[in-house]
Amino acid sequence: MAIASKCCPPAPQLPWLMLHSHPYSLKDNCFLSLSDEKIYKSSNPTNSICTARYCVGSVEGWLIMVESDLWRPKCVIIDDDPSSNFYTTVNFFLNPISGAQVMLPSQSTIPCPYSCFIFFLAKVVASSPPTSSLHSCLVACICSGHYNLAFCRPTQKSWTLIHLGNENTDLFFRDIEIIDQKIYAATWKAGQLALIVFDIDLDASSYRAERFVILHPRPCMFRNIRRTDGVENYTKNDVIYLAKDSASRELYMIFRTTSHAYDYDPIIPWDILGGNYVIPPQTEGFQVFKLDHGNSGHSWKEVFDFGDQILFVCNASNKFISATDLGAHNHKIVEGNCIYFAFDYPYFGSAGFTKRDFGMFSMTNKTIKPLALPNDYFLTRLVAQSVWFTPHPW
Repeated sequence: MAIASKCCPPAPQLPWLMLHSHPYSLKDNCFLSLSDEKIYKSSNPTNSICTARYCVGSVEGWLIMVESDLWRPKCVIIDDDPSSNFYTTVNFFLNPISGAQVMLPSQSTIPCPYSCFIFFLAKVVASSPPTSSLHSCLVACICSGHYNLAFCRPTQKSWTLIHLGNENTDLFFRDIEIIDQKIYAATWKAGQLALIVFDIDLDASSYRAERFVILHPRPCMFRNIRRTDGVENYTKNDVIYLAKDSASRELYMIFRTTSHAYDYDPIIPWDILGGNYVIPPQTEGFQVFKLDHGNSGHSWKEVFDFGDQILFVCNASNKFISATDLGAHNHKIVEGNCIYFAFDYPYFGSAGFTKRDFGMFSMTNKTIKPLALPNDYFLTRLVAQSVWFTPHPW
């Protein structure tokens, strides 16, 4: 009765991990539940995540999807001409439990080069689920090869492109997050990290930018690169992520350290599979910092203890959940003060076409425990990306 009347929210629960197939794969998408370590598929075909859809973000029980005719297995032509309209691309929120959809403006309304390119939207974040209030729901995206930002709300007909000025045309956006109608963007330029904050006025579709140069904890990202025999080797490479604590409204920056090697002149283009890793990235550790709004200005302070909080990290979405709020049953399955991570990479090795880097990093003792997949889950699928989301019936 509660579900039918939507009079109360579901009890707090562990997020599911959507194991998302590549659009060119014929494999079905499915979901991994941490509570019972089982794989689930949608029993209703109309609610399923078809392979022509690509997930670029999530907010609570909603996935943020891009669907294109170009991604269907029978159509593998890539067209870089923005004036071409031979296929249709749509963006929308999707509740995979109920099958409900809320449309977003088309990516073709973003005035950027290659606006019809196959992986144009790299990541999308939202301030709230679309059912809370369409008028106040702020949606932001990293687009155009990580070199542009845009924002909108679901009721609008087009995205608003954020113009950064001629001096910032080569800024590379690592990640974005939204707190209190402000977009926080972690950028990288010439080896230096910076945080840019955009104050958004949704009614006027306008914004005001303020840039915070990050001098602490690190003036630059660590990146040790060596090229030998057509292979690019990265050791102790840092990847940056942003995450917010919805309860405290605080912003966190996460440094994930990996080592990997890839063929920088692969046979299969990067635009299709994301490259060909000779040695797929493997997570070696994390450092976490919290943005401190002190009287002397903004600074980053390293965090060594989350308390009972659990941080879930992937390329498409990052979120904090309280282990205490999950209840006694789930509290025995997962522990607080840790980071659960899930990443997928193209790898043409003996194990198939995908190498998955799933695990749990303990903030307490700095150790990594692999996250095992059930035996009935086969890894012989093309790579897309895994996404954390919390199932919600409406």
